[in-house]
Parts: sequence; structure tokens; C-alpha cells
Amino acid sequence: VLEYLGRDDVHVMDILYDAWKEQGREVFYRPVAAEARSFTPRLHPAVRASLRDVANSLDRTLRRAQGERIPAVEVKLLDSRSVEEFRGEAGMDHRPGHIPGAVHLPHSEVAGGDGRLFVDVAVLHERLASAGIAPGDRTIVYCRSGVRASLAYLAMRQAGYDVRLYDGSYAEWMDSGHPVA
Repeated sequence: VLEYLGRDDVHVMDILYDAWKEQGREVFYRPVAAEARSFTPRLHPAVRASLRDVANSLDRTLRRAQGERIPAVEVKLLDSRSVEEFRGEAGMDHRPGHIPGAVHLPHSEVAGGDGRLFVDVAVLHERLASAGIAPGDRTIVYCRSGVRASLAYLAMRQAGYDVRLYDGSYAEWMDSGHPVA
């Protein structure tokens, strides 16, 4: 959200709270006084994908597959939900499945271990490659509501991928009447 609003000084700590405490680092139990500052949003739409962006991408892919000659502006869709959700087996959606053409890598595969928020960058590259995502690919990542996908978005951004977050995610897609696979 902060990147979308135009902040370029956003950082993510790659350590979980429990690991922070285990390392004996300082923890404040009282609120730290904040200094009020003015902020003028400057929207940065390149970090966010809309329903329209995803639908247009799918439409272009389908038209190219049918032999229509359109300039290739390939965008890969990455579904970061569970395997059961991706396959339509979880039973929590009224239109189970995934966005057609999406590849799959569960958000748990980008989450780190041993107190780290993210997996090592080399491991991330390997896991994304196994899902069909290369470092030069333009990618839109989604989940059901944008929360789990934000972990993949952040990990991929830190690793230098060209990635956008579809914050409406599968919930918006399935409610929009667009096709599901």
C-alpha cells in the first residue's frame, strides 16, 4: 500500500518477532511517540494490477493462442494459494478453481524458516523457475484476497522480479463472471 501511494522508502524486516526476541534484541512495550508529518500521495500504479489488467492479459493470451497476430506483452499469472484452492478442491469458493493460464506456487514456498520472513533468494529463484516464472518475466501474483500474495510480491520485488500484486485476487475474479479453470 505504501509503495502504491508513492513511498520509495519502504523496507521490510526479514526477521520474525519471536526470532527478534530470541536474539535478545530490544522490544518496546509502550507506544513510541510518532512525529506528525505531511504526506502527499503520488499513486504508483505499476505495483498494483486491477481486474481489468488481469482480464486484458488473459484475453491477449487467448487471442494469441487462437492464432491472432497481436504484439506479445506476456504477463504471467502466479496463484499463491494452497494446492487445494488452486485445484478447486478446498470448497471455500462458490466458483472453485483458478484464473485460466495461472501457474501455481503456494505462498508457504516463499516464506522463510528459522525466524526469517522470506526464503533465501537462490531458493526463491529455484522455486519460481519450477513454477515457470523467470527473473525477466512480467508477473502478476494473486491469492484469494491479496494477503498471502503480498508475501510473494514482497519476496519477488526484493529479488528483482518485475511483479505486480492483484489485490482483488481470486475473490474479485470469481465474482466478476470471468472464466475459471
